[in-house]
Amino acid sequence: MTELRYGLHDRIEARLISSGLNVYDGGMGMADLGIGAKLALVAEQKGIIPQTSIRGDFYIPFGDSNTSWGGFYHNELFMTHHNLSDHTTLLTNIGPSVYPASNKTNIDMQYSIALGHAINDKWGIFTDVYGSWSIDSITGNPVSVDAGATYNVNDNVSTWASIALGLSESAPDINLGVGIAVGLL
Repeated sequence: MTELRYGLHDRIEARLISSGLNVYDGGMGMADLGIGAKLALVAEQKGIIPQTSIRGDFYIPFGDSNTSWGGFYHNELFMTHHNLSDHTTLLTNIGPSVYPASNKTNIDMQYSIALGHAINDKWGIFTDVYGSWSIDSITGNPVSVDAGATYNVNDNVSTWASIALGLSESAPDINLGVGIAVGLL
C-alpha cells in the first residue's frame, strides 16, 4: 500500500492512498485511488486518555476490473494510540467500510489491535490481530494475526517485514509483507 500524507494543520492530515500495482492469477492491474483525511481529537496522550483520531477515506474506481470494487466506496476509522511505556505502544482501530458488491451496498466493521515494542533506536517488533465483521454476511468474517519487525534506517526512512496467518476460513492462509516509509519533509 502506498500512502502519501501531508500535514495541513497540527491536527489535520490529508492522505492519498493506493494499493498500487496488484498481481493476481492471470494478470495485473492498478488498484483504486483513495483520498482521505485524519483529524486528531486528542493530539497527545493525557494520563490514561490515549491519543485519539478519526480517519475517513473515499475511494475512486480507478483500478483494473480485477482489482477494483467497481464503484465509489469509503472507510471511517476511530483510532487510538496509547504509550504503555517508553518502549511499548498499544494501537486500536475500529470503523465501517462501505463498498459496492453484487449490485448492492455492503458494510463491514473493520478492527485491529496492535502491540509494538522498540528494542532499541533502530529495531522494533510488533504483533496484531485484525479483521472485519460482515454486517451483510457476503464477505465472511476474516480474522488474521501477524507479527513482524521494523528497522529505522534514519530519521526519515523506516522499513518493515511481517508474516500474517489467517485464523478464520474467509481470511487468507498466509500473507507476507514488506514495506518502506519515507518522510519527504
